[in-house]
Amino acid sequence: MHSHSANLISDHAAGWIFLGAGCLVLWLGLRQIWRGHRSRTWPQAAGTVVSSGVRMNADGKSNSYSPAVSYRYAVNGAEYRGEVIRSLMLTGNRAWAEARAARYPEGSAVPVFYQPSQPSVAVLEHGADAAVVAMVLMIGTMFPYVGWSLLTGRMHS
Repeated sequence: MHSHSANLISDHAAGWIFLGAGCLVLWLGLRQIWRGHRSRTWPQAAGTVVSSGVRMNADGKSNSYSPAVSYRYAVNGAEYRGEVIRSLMLTGNRAWAEARAARYPEGSAVPVFYQPSQPSVAVLEHGADAAVVAMVLMIGTMFPYVGWSLLTGRMHS
């Protein structure tokens, strides 16, 4: 009986963890997706690519790569620097990251889309990536479902 009680407590704790993590992913992801969507209406400024390359993201188990692009632009006479290509962009393999970075060669002129109320927030590509939207929705709904199932005993055997 003691082991059954311990399982219920651990299921309950896991349920809250899954529920909280899923809601957090959903909230943060939807916030970035909304920013990406809103960026479609942002004004455009002329920018220049300062540097372009690839960044390796190592987590100890595997490596992923992302394009590393830095650009400068001016709004109302004030100079800004940005590094965001697109709001909430995925990482990938080295060839993918190199291909994305190659779109922005050093010294090239680029359009920069900036947030009117905060011009320091800018992107080179407006909108949200469909793969990111799908991933956020999948994780953001799956985790709370698992958490709720654990909390209500639907996953307890």
